[in-house]
Amino acid sequence: MRIRTFLRFFCSLSIFASFIHGPSLALGIPTVFGVPRALADSILLDGIAASVGGAPITLQEVIARAQLMSSKRGTGESTFVLPKTFSDAGRDPAVQSALEQLIAERLLKLEAKERRVDVSSEEIDRYLDRVAQQNNLTRDEFFSALQSEGRSLDQYKKQVELDILRTKLAGSIVREGVSVSEKEIDEYLEEKSDLSS
Repeated sequence: MRIRTFLRFFCSLSIFASFIHGPSLALGIPTVFGVPRALADSILLDGIAASVGGAPITLQEVIARAQLMSSKRGTGESTFVLPKTFSDAGRDPAVQSALEQLIAERLLKLEAKERRVDVSSEEIDRYLDRVAQQNNLTRDEFFSALQSEGRSLDQYKKQVELDILRTKLAGSIVREGVSVSEKEIDEYLEEKSDLSS
């Protein structure tokens, strides 16, 4: 039941976020990021790109993530070209990918919070120490290597936190298992038999 609720929430979010690419059904006015296309084409302002669990993901956050994702290793220089309009942003694959990544991260954090799964700073530090040791580096040398790749320690720690959280959440889900009632099985089989007829 919990998985079904999570999937419903995710589908609702996907439908909500789909306004980025399509017309406003309520008003019949074409929109980009919820702004009338005529206005959106004229100027790129910050706005809400999506909402996850009632918390907005701003266009500014999406653009920052797109820049980070397109950074060249070793130089830290981004190949991302800032869109000039909302329409350009809505069509840009890097922006779409960044938005999808931010939505997935927020959903992960919401599910982890609901299941009371968290990551301590000690766990992050142990992970950093382990990576440094595997590369035969001291902690300071490891941090310098990150900087030489154009990555900040703070960014790396956030990524490590998400990786650990993802692993712990998966473990939590596996331990709890997924219970499916007889009724749900019957409904599923009935639905599948209707499709094959």
